[in-house]
Amino acid sequence: MEQYSASYANTKNNFVILNLKEQDVISRLYSHYCVVKNIIMRGTVTHPSQYLIRELGELDEKVISGEKHQLKYYSEKIPNWNKRIKGSASTLSNPAKKFFFEIIPKYLEKYRFIQSLILPEAMINEIVDEPKEEFIDQCVDFYLPQAKLVIEIDGSQHNQLSQKLLDQTRDQFLRKNGVSVVRIEARSIINPDSQLLKAIDQIKAHITCSEKKVGFNPRLSLIDKLAEYEKISKKSSLLDYYSLHTQRIKYEFVMRLQILILSLLQKGVLDIDSKVWNIKITSDFPNAKNLFAIAYKDVMLWLQNLCKLSKQPFEPPVVTVNSKNQLNPIKIDIKLFSRWSEDYLDDPETIFIRTSYYDDKDFFRVSTADLINYKINSTGYKSDLPYLHYFLKNIFPDFTNFRDGQLQIISYALEGNDCIGIMPTGAGKSLCYQFVCLLQPSINFIVSPLLSLIYDQKTNLDNLKIDRTNFVTSDQKASEKTTVIDNFGNGHYLMIWISPERFQTKAFRENLERINHEKAFAYAVIDEVHCVSEWGHDFRTSYLNLARTIRKYCPKVFLLGLTATASRFVLEDLKKEFEIDTDSIKTVSSMRRDNLYFQIIESPDSEKYNYLKSILLRKNEDFGGELFKTKGDETKSGIIFTLTVNGRNGCKKVAETLSDDLNINIKPYHGKLNDNRIRDNESKNLKKDVQDGFTRNEFPLLVATKAFGMGVNKKNIDYTIHYGLPWSIEAFYQEAGRAGRAEQEADCYIIYSPESCDDAVIREIFAVQTDIPRIKELSKYLRTDLSTIFYLWVFNNEGIEPELDVMRWVMRTLYKGTHNVISCNSIYTKPRVERAIYRLAVLGMIEDWTVLDWGGDTGKFEVIVSDFSEKTVKDNLERYIISYDSDFFEKMYFEEYRPYREILNSSVIKKPYVRYMKALLQWSYDNIAYQRRKAIENMLILCTRNLDNEGIHTYIESYFKFSEITRILDEIVSDPLNYKQWFKILFLTDQSNEISSASIPVSLKKAEESYAALQRYLESYRYNTGLNFLSGLLSIRLGQYYRSDAVERLNSAFNFIDKLDPKKREEIISRCIQFGLHLPQITRASLGEFLANRYPAKAKDFYKIFHDYGSLTVAITLYNKRLQAIEESII
Repeated sequence: MEQYSASYANTKNNFVILNLKEQDVISRLYSHYCVVKNIIMRGTVTHPSQYLIRELGELDEKVISGEKHQLKYYSEKIPNWNKRIKGSASTLSNPAKKFFFEIIPKYLEKYRFIQSLILPEAMINEIVDEPKEEFIDQCVDFYLPQAKLVIEIDGSQHNQLSQKLLDQTRDQFLRKNGVSVVRIEARSIINPDSQLLKAIDQIKAHITCSEKKVGFNPRLSLIDKLAEYEKISKKSSLLDYYSLHTQRIKYEFVMRLQILILSLLQKGVLDIDSKVWNIKITSDFPNAKNLFAIAYKDVMLWLQNLCKLSKQPFEPPVVTVNSKNQLNPIKIDIKLFSRWSEDYLDDPETIFIRTSYYDDKDFFRVSTADLINYKINSTGYKSDLPYLHYFLKNIFPDFTNFRDGQLQIISYALEGNDCIGIMPTGAGKSLCYQFVCLLQPSINFIVSPLLSLIYDQKTNLDNLKIDRTNFVTSDQKASEKTTVIDNFGNGHYLMIWISPERFQTKAFRENLERINHEKAFAYAVIDEVHCVSEWGHDFRTSYLNLARTIRKYCPKVFLLGLTATASRFVLEDLKKEFEIDTDSIKTVSSMRRDNLYFQIIESPDSEKYNYLKSILLRKNEDFGGELFKTKGDETKSGIIFTLTVNGRNGCKKVAETLSDDLNINIKPYHGKLNDNRIRDNESKNLKKDVQDGFTRNEFPLLVATKAFGMGVNKKNIDYTIHYGLPWSIEAFYQEAGRAGRAEQEADCYIIYSPESCDDAVIREIFAVQTDIPRIKELSKYLRTDLSTIFYLWVFNNEGIEPELDVMRWVMRTLYKGTHNVISCNSIYTKPRVERAIYRLAVLGMIEDWTVLDWGGDTGKFEVIVSDFSEKTVKDNLERYIISYDSDFFEKMYFEEYRPYREILNSSVIKKPYVRYMKALLQWSYDNIAYQRRKAIENMLILCTRNLDNEGIHTYIESYFKFSEITRILDEIVSDPLNYKQWFKILFLTDQSNEISSASIPVSLKKAEESYAALQRYLESYRYNTGLNFLSGLLSIRLGQYYRSDAVERLNSAFNFIDKLDPKKREEIISRCIQFGLHLPQITRASLGEFLANRYPAKAKDFYKIFHDYGSLTVAITLYNKRLQAIEESII
């Protein structure tokens, strides 16, 4: 017997297929059958295909939606249980049979309809989800699932003490699992007595409840799950009743036949390569022959389109149904209204389909098999686009076409490649992973960084009637997490959302191993994949071990990372973690979203709140006073993003103050919201309550931290306001992208408060060489947005010596103890220790680790120590650094790399392992911490450039997009001293990204585009000679030379240039002169001044070429110094 939970029309009843072969036969298209079966059963109530809608009509969602509209099947016919209900072999009596056929109709006459709902000899492992080992193969005499009621008929042997104790143990177990037990002695059934009447009263008590009415005595009514059946049983004509629901019944009939056809294909009873199928079908519903033809046609359409994508030959067989003179037909007996009974035993050659006794069970299991090898043609006359469109329109009916970027990601991932997909917010990233996961016969998991994102994506898929999914979150109880993880391991879900931290637990890893061994994984989806690098290096260390853990426990899985934004450093980090090249990064042709209107407002910190309020009041006036009114999906929703939870500018205070001032309902949202519960009866998941309320338009405005910043898909967000400087351009674009997701026009504001300190402080904070201790000192001069950002940032970056101390403490703890468990404490806290463990793993001193106890700051880790040596640690250090910076060790003799030479050659640090630890930390702070700092600076640059909406759009588009400019920059990254590539950027024309033959410098427009793209690279590469050179020259072209770190970077570049062959150096200087000659006088002076200062002996020559005051000033200064020196020598 195979049991299924599947429906098109929201009928509650599950169904069974009987007399099927037990074993599947792995045939040519077996994996395809599994995919179609999963697609058809992807939801508890599945959306029908377009073909079915054409044939059977569109279902009215209002009529079928919700539990109260569930259609239940009932038959007056008493099931045949003559063999199944067993009697006593010694006395030849059968009190159980008498109870079923005689006692129920006589003593429960009013409720005799339950005869068709009661299952005799029900297995305990079907009644209870997790039965004890001792009860797994045991049965109960009768079970009424709708009342969760077991009825036991006890023979004389149950009077023995040993049996009584066993009965009590089993009854207690059932009651603990919510199942009631009524026991009736067999003798009371054979000769009815008061004990029988008492038992009958107990049964009535379990299937009824008191219903109070004003002015009347309470009366008994059936419990809800039985009341509907009673109502149906009292119909004068069941045929007339069900005729009102003919369309829904046809859909259910077709669903059951489709599952049967696919099961017969899986078991080799039907062969897709046969020319003809002969089918003989009998049913209790008219038009069975036509409905079988519809079910068959729909299954063939799914398979045909699947085979087109996998390049498998496919020719649907001809089907004859109930024709005369059929040769060896497959006989099918399908009845919707009857539950199964013994009939199937009397006719083993016929396949029976009947309704199940278990209404509330979910029998769905993912059909898994070897993954399908797709070969997608995206263009040309043999394009597979029509077949991909077939699945898009039939699984995701809200989509009529693929959006820019989706097709490239989907095709590449389906062909079995690891892939990183970059698409703007609101462009449909989620559909990419949902699509590919459903087209493989597999179980899949999605690693997600935020609870809000998990809940949102689960809700969105549920709304698409794809609900064979679940999640594990920190909001759940331990028992709930365990249940979901176990069900995941048993194949209950097509997809599951999890946090990266879950991969550091033994239980979850064991489930990964089990699924990998017994079933099949296809995709490990890492949503918002930029968090692997950005958050991993900062405060979620589990992200850094994620790819390695997935590879270890799911070695055949394909990695699919998705994000709206990623810096060059992050992309390089991801390429290293995913072990992919640039060809595996797929993106859209444009990141631009023209429906968003950007505006940056500069405000003194003391006036920031007034600016915020004025924006909201002005918008309310623009909407005729309707901005804050909740009107369902017509609500004009908004989000205000704050940097912090607490404080004057934190989300809690801003929400509270705005609520009072504007007299509207505003809620705060942040990562610690659930920690604020103060009453026992308050919701256990405030975060989800707030998110759901916002999604349901219960209030119009949310004030949130970045905990709400990614992926949330609420269509009617019409504006966002960043209340302070965003962390990065990536963060700003992610969060602003919550708006306008229905392609409506939306406003995106930044209210930014500049610092009042000396500009020199800001320049030094962002200078290439500034270290963490110095930043801490300089932060004292900050008062506004930067002060908040650097306070939070420095909090997660202690500095090299404190982190080195933790690494050494971890190794001492492991070697001093007798076991490999590390217990954290108030000094060596869990986040600090886990970061240290990760760094030791990079050096190969630790092989792996798992979390034994989360315990806040004082958790526990179980660590596996590697078999390492001084040589292996040194090799691992070099390998790790080279993976990011290929010529790092070749540049060690340059001044910029002096700290590394001092560490590795230190006579003060006696132990070589400690030197390698410190060198790794130095590199991490020099590169990873630098990257974060540069990202903040890039956001600051954007806010201080006085750009209008179009200027901001252009800047962001240039920053993100992949173009000819980024192609050249990529070449410079891989070969920093290939100076011919430098000048390609400096002499690009505005047309077709061509190099100017007349050697005219790049236009201001093109320079702006190149400069924006360059900033993203500079976040990742601190000492790249070519990039630093371009930073200086492009800053000069744009008149930004003295307002950024361009002077420092250009000097750094020329430190390397001066060590080149003299002929190459002179060629570079000559090209710089050529570049400068065509610049306006004011910007030419900046270049002249730099070259004259760099090569003072040629200052006069530079002036003769440029005729600029910059080189002239340097030349005159040098001339005056010489005169002064002569004067001093004479006097």
